[in-house]
Amino acid sequence: MKMLSSKDQLVREAASQSLKDAVRKKAGVDPTDDNIFAYLSGSLPVPRSGGGVAGSVWSNVRAACLRLNKKFPVSWSRCSGTGMIKITIGHISSRSTTTITQSSRAYLFRQLKSAMSDYYLERISAKPDQGKTAAPVSLHPASSAFIADGSFTRFCDWRFIHRARLGVLPLNGTRRFGNQVRKCRRCGFVVESIPHVINHCTSHSASWNLRHNEIQDRIVRAIPSRSGTVTVNRRVPDTTLPLRPDIVVRRPDGSLLIIDVTVPFEDRVEALVKARRIKINKYQPLVDELATKGITASVDAIIVGALGSWDTCNDYVLGQLGVSRKYATMMRKIICARTIGHSRNIYVSHITGSPQSM
Repeated sequence: MKMLSSKDQLVREAASQSLKDAVRKKAGVDPTDDNIFAYLSGSLPVPRSGGGVAGSVWSNVRAACLRLNKKFPVSWSRCSGTGMIKITIGHISSRSTTTITQSSRAYLFRQLKSAMSDYYLERISAKPDQGKTAAPVSLHPASSAFIADGSFTRFCDWRFIHRARLGVLPLNGTRRFGNQVRKCRRCGFVVESIPHVINHCTSHSASWNLRHNEIQDRIVRAIPSRSGTVTVNRRVPDTTLPLRPDIVVRRPDGSLLIIDVTVPFEDRVEALVKARRIKINKYQPLVDELATKGITASVDAIIVGALGSWDTCNDYVLGQLGVSRKYATMMRKIICARTIGHSRNIYVSHITGSPQSM
């Protein structure tokens, strides 16, 4: 693309002539515009012998497009209005296309990488087990921030999380073959799956509380004093309902912000959406009762997946709590990494029967 659209006329003409010669010798056809771009895109038939001509940069371009077209569509053509050369790249996940012309050629490599990422994300998301956590994890960069530098992550957590997100942790319920017992070794539940062990096996209820409380306490410590008075796990004053929200902030203007923390398993994005809706519905009666007494209140939730997925809606909640953007950036990474650590401890404790500590 750079050679064919070079500002240097000599380079541009030499590249164009070289391409025409390659099409004539390799494909044995007249090098018209349609034939040239079909050759580069890989749609023009070429004899297996290649015309007995040695390879060139243009045959390498054709081979690269043929390889890419097995994953996502890539084609060369010319703009009908301006006559400029363009490359059209298809994105599998969004079902959209991006057109790169001579004037935007600097973005070509970035768009190719983006299309390749979309292809692999779509591929893993389509798998019946492994794809369950792929979509929630990809919602926010904080969910996988530890992959680049291992920040806030233990080596044992690193070894655990990738297998957990792919659904291949060794458990009775994850065996693919044979007729072995699939029951939970602790509570006798019918299937010992990863969601069951990390979120539903009642023998680990104390560990669930530790995981939940660490998220809750980190958020409470991040709320600045100017946001108002904070109470934790207390009944809301002036109400008759026996509900005890995790965090209640009484703002200087007298209004209340009710926040509850929950750690669902990432069974696709819908699991995070459902968890937030359940929490809001649970505490909505408090908001309604306070409204009858002239007190303005709102309710929301902090949702963190058991395998370290950060729900994007949490950022709005942190803004409502007055947490600074700079600190929120670091806190998100810490919370995701520590949540993974607690889930790893639950899993190891389940397998070995020995309590684990952070």
